[in-house]
Parts: sequence; structure tokens; C-alpha cells
Amino acid sequence: MMLQPLTALLSLRGLLGAIAVWAAAIEGISSLPAQETFTLTPKRKATPATKVTLSLKASGKLNFSENGEATSSPMTLSAAMEYDERLVENSKDRTRLVRKYQTAQADMTIGEGRLAPRLPVDKRLVAVELKAGPHGNVAEIVAVERPMTREELDLLTYPAGAVLLESLLPDQPVKIGDRWTISPDVAAQLLAIDVAGNSELEAALAEVAPGRTGRLLLFGRVEGAIGGVATDIDVEGEMEFDIAAGLVRTLKLKIKEKRNIGHVGPGLDVECQVDMAIAPAQGKAGLRPEAAAAIDWDSLPRELLYVSPSGKFQFAHPRTWHAVEEQAGGIMLRMLDRGELIAQCNVALTKPAEPDKPLSIGRFEEAVRKTLGERFGKVVLAREFTTDAGLAVLSVIAEGNVQGLAIQWHYYLASDERGNQASLVFTLEPNLLERIGGSHMAMIRSLRFIGGAATAAKGPERK
Repeated sequence: MMLQPLTALLSLRGLLGAIAVWAAAIEGISSLPAQETFTLTPKRKATPATKVTLSLKASGKLNFSENGEATSSPMTLSAAMEYDERLVENSKDRTRLVRKYQTAQADMTIGEGRLAPRLPVDKRLVAVELKAGPHGNVAEIVAVERPMTREELDLLTYPAGAVLLESLLPDQPVKIGDRWTISPDVAAQLLAIDVAGNSELEAALAEVAPGRTGRLLLFGRVEGAIGGVATDIDVEGEMEFDIAAGLVRTLKLKIKEKRNIGHVGPGLDVECQVDMAIAPAQGKAGLRPEAAAAIDWDSLPRELLYVSPSGKFQFAHPRTWHAVEEQAGGIMLRMLDRGELIAQCNVALTKPAEPDKPLSIGRFEEAVRKTLGERFGKVVLAREFTTDAGLAVLSVIAEGNVQGLAIQWHYYLASDERGNQASLVFTLEPNLLERIGGSHMAMIRSLRFIGGAATAAKGPERK
């Protein structure tokens, strides 16, 4: 079962065009005579919590490559979000805000399959931090009380987050008909991609209605990348800004995206409609200021949690690791760093351990040699240790050669007192070991077996 269609589409990073119509409209308003100037300045610091309602609909196809052959599957997606949002910090270096979700759900079809993710009640208090990183701006979304799964994170990662809309406003007074360029960093954040290498995204003030509500047009094309994969996105939309209150009120956005097939996800050819409304939060049941102020930002559970479909094991992993394929008894993950494939990890339940016949490190090393066969070169390290959770772990690191390329394998066999046992194999080039840091060891030390005593594991039957 491929997992990344959910990642690629719930995080939606793009969709529709029809830019010619918008270009004609802009040419028309740009010829207007000199008029009053308007200052479109956000005033979130002076406002209480806001209520955000978002709906998102998408359709198109996912493109895959299986055994060198191109295949595709039709898809549809309908998502709904409703949450209170409170700004807690807005400095030059970072923006921090807190959300309390009342609704976060999606319904998605891929071919004949269906997915219906929902955000659990105990993960609806969410912290969001936007800050500058070495390779562009970074947005981090974290559930305050418990670690999120990748699917839950993807559910909350969508284009046009409310706080980002203020970045679309001009930094100087404008007249009706004026247009301005949206920076590549803001374009990338708006569309939830990693980088906008070539951005032609623009905005314009189309009119100011009675009541001092400005209507802004958004239009253009963005060529960027997500997960190291090229993506082309056409954008058209409009946004309403309450000039007196200093608040964005509505957004309607149409997006069309074509994305290449990547290391951890399918290619996309999809169209999407995003509708967002923002208003002052009402009632006492929403996000209280004391709840937002009480969050310890340094202790948030930023790692993601993976729970096997069988419910028999779980572990935490950094966000750079992506689950790409599940089998009946295990999971394959890949680590990406700035779009580069760094390592692969295969986790699988094995047959129950025999308490009276524990596997020795010597026998485990011999099993690794036999498994690698002609690829085996040498053993770099063989050891055994016990995790804080009480799991006994055998570890063998071996080096070898695959088609002229030096490869390093990190084999781990973890077992508990009830006979539960799992193998974890990390595969990478030796010169990339520094890039994975200690993430592989953190995954092993966080491994937990769920339930009672072990039962015989099923074979690798694909879902």
C-alpha cells in the first residue's frame, strides 16, 4: 500500500490556472486615473482570537512508477477545517500562533480505495511556528499534547494558512489598480512547497467597496520544488481585506499543479479550490489566552509517531523520515534532506523469539553475512545493548558493494520479554552517515511492542 498519495494531496501543495482572464482584468484596472491611496496593514496584534473556516476540494490523478512502468490513478479530495487561532508572537525572526481545532477531516478516493482521516480530540490543540531556515522559510505544525502521525500532520498542512495571507499584502500604500510582486519565500509558504525557484506570483488591488473592504486579486505561475521534486503551479484567486480592522476576511483560491514523481510520493496532475473565511472568535468555549500562553515551545513533541496497521508496534521518527510502503508485517521508510535521498529503513516483525534459546550476537552476525551474500564486504561493528524500554537489541553494521557503489547496512534485532521481536535495517552510503545523525538510534530507542505476547508473524503479503 503506497502511503504518499495521502501526504501529497492532504498537504495539497498546489492546483488551477486560467491566468489570461485575470491578466485582462488587471490590465483594465491598471489604466484607471489617479485615485486615493490605501494602506493595507494587518493589525493582528490588537485583535483577540480569530475563527477560521476552510473548505478544500480537489480532483485529478496521481502518477506512479512501478517497475519502470508509468501508471496513474484518479483521485478526489474534500476537506473541511474549523479552528480558533491566536497569535502569540510576531517578531522579525519568527511567528508563533496557537490553534484549537473544532473540525479537521478529509475524505479522499484513489482509484477504488477510500481514505477518511480525522484529527483526534486529544491532538486538536496545535502550535504553529514560522521561521527563517537556511534554505527558505519553514513552517512547523505540532500537536501540543501528543505526537502526531504523518497522516495527521498532512491533514493540517494545506495551502494558504490564515496567518500567511497577511504576507500577501503590500508594504506600502497602494491605489486601485496597483499591482505588486509576491516574494518567492511567501509564494512557497502559501502553496506549502519547499522552495519557489521561479515565481511570477503577483497581487493587485481591484477595488475598495463601501465599508472599506479591499478586494485583492492573486495571479501567476510558480515553478518550485517539494521533497526535491520539480512542481509547476498556476494560481488565481481573490482575497478580501478589512482595511479598518486590519484583517483578512476571505480567500478564494484556484490552483493547478503538475508535479513529478518523487522518492517518497507520486506525481500529481490535480486541480484544487480553496475557500477560507476569517472572523473574530465568539464564545468562551474557544481558544483561551491562558491556554495559548501556557505552552512550553521548547518541549513540544515534534517527532512523528508511526503505529503499524496491525497495532503491534510503534516508534517515533524525525519528520525527515517518510513512510512509503506498508506490508502485512512491516514498513519501508526513506529519509530526505533538502530533497536528497539519504537513507532507507525497513522495519518488520519477525517470528517470535524463543526465551530459552536467545539469539547470540555471533549467530546474528552470521545471519547478516548470509543475507548480504556477494554484497558483503566486512563487519564494521557488532554489539548488543538494552533500551530504556527494556528491549534487548542486537546490532551489526556491515559494509559492502552494490553495482560498484559502497553501501553500509545497519542491522538491528529488538525483542522483549514476551517474545515480540522486530528487525530494523538502515541502508545508506557510508559518506551520508553524518547526515542521518542519531535519527536511526532514536527510532530504535523509541520502539515499543503493543499488546500481549508475540504470535507468529504473517508473511510479506502486500496490501
